Amino acid sequence: MLAKGETMDMLNDTISAEKSVYETKLSQLSDVIEYKDKSQDRLRKNLSFEKGRVQQLKEDLDTSYEKSFEHIKEYEGRVSTMAERLNLQQQLVKVKLETCEDEIDDLKEQLNHCRALIREKNHSLEDLESSHRKEIRSKQRLLKKAEDESSRYQN
Repeated sequence: MLAKGETMDMLNDTISAEKSVYETKLSQLSDVIEYKDKSQDRLRKNLSFEKGRVQQLKEDLDTSYEKSFEHIKEYEGRVSTMAERLNLQQQLVKVKLETCEDEIDDLKEQLNHCRALIREKNHSLEDLESSHRKEIRSKQRLLKKAEDESSRYQN
């Protein structure tokens, strides 16, 4: 058998070897924990950065939506205004057209009245001309009679 001292030395060597193994494992475990902590810090930083980007994108999207909505409202207002103007212009053209049609009707009536007056004047002129011709013939006859009588007296 082994002597007590040798057994103690063996035990000490075994304990020392196991202690060295455990210290190595402990060191490795510490390195793993340190790596895990560093990885978690990096992930936290990345997560924080990504949250910031997401927030910025959300704000940009909200701003873009608001601007688009404002543009849509502005264009709707413009289209509405243009439609109102077009409607008013159509009404104005309709009124002007009706006014022109009324004026044309009035002018046609005036033209017909003028034509009637011209016909009346023509008839009056014809009657006057006819009466003048009769009067001239009558005076020519009287003149001829007077000349005939005058020539009888002279003979």
